[in-house]
Amino acid sequence: MVQISDERLDEFIELSKEKNIEYKDRQEAYESASNLVGFFELLHKIDRQEQMRKRRLENEPKGFSMEGSGRNCRLCRQSIQEDMWYDEYGMKCMDCQKAVNDNVVPKSIFQDDKSYITSNELSWKYGIRHQTIKKYIREEELLKQLLHIIDQIDLNTIAAKRKFQEELERFRKFARGVLGQVTDGSTGQKVVDMKMYVRYVLQEGTREEKHEILECLDCKIMLKNQKIFIETKGPS
Repeated sequence: MVQISDERLDEFIELSKEKNIEYKDRQEAYESASNLVGFFELLHKIDRQEQMRKRRLENEPKGFSMEGSGRNCRLCRQSIQEDMWYDEYGMKCMDCQKAVNDNVVPKSIFQDDKSYITSNELSWKYGIRHQTIKKYIREEELLKQLLHIIDQIDLNTIAAKRKFQEELERFRKFARGVLGQVTDGSTGQKVVDMKMYVRYVLQEGTREEKHEILECLDCKIMLKNQKIFIETKGPS
């Protein structure tokens, strides 16, 4: 236990009174002061370790792995049980570091810890079940896969639908001068590429808009081992 002189204890009691904190006796005040001193000693130890890691970064600017047991990942905020990765963005578990390396997670989020929320936080803050969160994550992953194989899909059935003609016109006005567009040789009017429009909806549209697009595709979208495969529908 930290040794505190009577003089220092008296100062602590007086400072506590200024903060409207009262102790029933000197023993209780002594224990409280000891705990406070111990806490600051721990903070000082943690700061020394952090300064050592920062000095090591000067020689290893890309970061380095180190023992992480007992620490928390800055990104997923989960307890690290094995090795961790340390770089200019702080401590991360190896899974989160891989997500950063693969550009799944943008480095910009480390500039603001409030710019994202973890699945555990979604669960306990907003009452969203983990199964529901996983469903949305799977759906987004499949849509990302679909974007990569969109060139294999016949989009003529979508183009023929009146609703999407109207949506295309609205989208054309919005996208003019912003997105890559082609010119109709006969009229000189800029038209939006259909596949570009579908990509836009799958990336930026609401869940309902994404589902409407998928329902209009003239092909079968099959899922096997979490991978998407396209099978063109034969003549009916």
